Amino acid sequence: MIALLGVLAWFLMAPMTCAADEPTVIAQVSVQPLQIQSLTPAIAAYGQVIADPTHTQSITTQTGGQVSRVLVEAGQRVKKGQPLLVMQTDPNANLAFQQAQSQQVVMNQDLTQKQYLFARQMATHQDVVRAKQAVLDADQRIKTLEKIGSNQPVQTIKATEDALVMTVPAAVGSIVAPGGALLTLSAQQALLLRFGIEPEDAAVIVPGTRIRFHSVFAAHGQQTATVLRVDGQINPATRLLDVIAKPDDQNSPLITGTTLQGDIDLPAQRGLLVPTDAVLMDSGTPTVFWIESASRGANEKIARAIPVHVVLRVGESSVIEPQVSGALGVGDQIVTQGQYVLQDGMAVRIQPTVPTIQAPKP
Repeated sequence: MIALLGVLAWFLMAPMTCAADEPTVIAQVSVQPLQIQSLTPAIAAYGQVIADPTHTQSITTQTGGQVSRVLVEAGQRVKKGQPLLVMQTDPNANLAFQQAQSQQVVMNQDLTQKQYLFARQMATHQDVVRAKQAVLDADQRIKTLEKIGSNQPVQTIKATEDALVMTVPAAVGSIVAPGGALLTLSAQQALLLRFGIEPEDAAVIVPGTRIRFHSVFAAHGQQTATVLRVDGQINPATRLLDVIAKPDDQNSPLITGTTLQGDIDLPAQRGLLVPTDAVLMDSGTPTVFWIESASRGANEKIARAIPVHVVLRVGESSVIEPQVSGALGVGDQIVTQGQYVLQDGMAVRIQPTVPTIQAPKP
């Protein structure tokens, strides 16, 4: 009987002994102290360099005529005073100038006669006044025709400022009616940027918002611009909403038509900053692991799962706030590596941070 009781006692204690001998799982983790920092979100957008329409000049002819020479082409930069186009003036405009000259001679003769008759009391003062006004009108008519080039059989159109030739609608041999366009010029430094954004992003972009941009063909050489306006209708060509910005450096060598990649900076968010990878989403609730201050030994501590709200996520960084007020604070240790194998209350061993060795400056 005693022997039977001893065997039974051995069977009952054997599992307890084995369980006690099982090693406790300890995860190796890396941690980082929480800090309050600002994080600036940005909207990625593509766009183009465009000419400022408020600084675009359409060169027209008021006399009409036939284009005999075109000295520039679209896309060419021109200097102030540089010849752009040569045109044979419409003969009707030349004829109008000659008629104005003849009328000017007649009006001067009439004034002389009226003054002669007035001196002999054969004309009234009112007759002299009307004759003088007719002379003034004839003189003004001559000046106006000279200003539009009616007195020139051949006109040379020149640039009035340093500019970029945008379009040349007139071709050699073409007949251009009075008021017809010959060229379109844009002031050389009057350039704007046009970016396309999704309509739902329009509410967070306001005039004065900063944009960082560069050419899609060159990731370096980043520049900045300032938003002037957000349009109120969809661009039918891109199906996006246009954001118009002005480069901060007006002397930058931008070229019209260049395709750009930009980041439109939105208002910064300030809060507890953690690496984005430190926030786990497996359970459906964003969670970070906090290292409890109590320890289980010289090198072992406890990891606690803390539910959080992700206020803002930008690339590799996120601003968070605990769902329970006061659950996290500045200086608390958050697991940044090894968090994927953790469970609430699991023992962890913190890996020491290896200092980064910087190469000496040459």
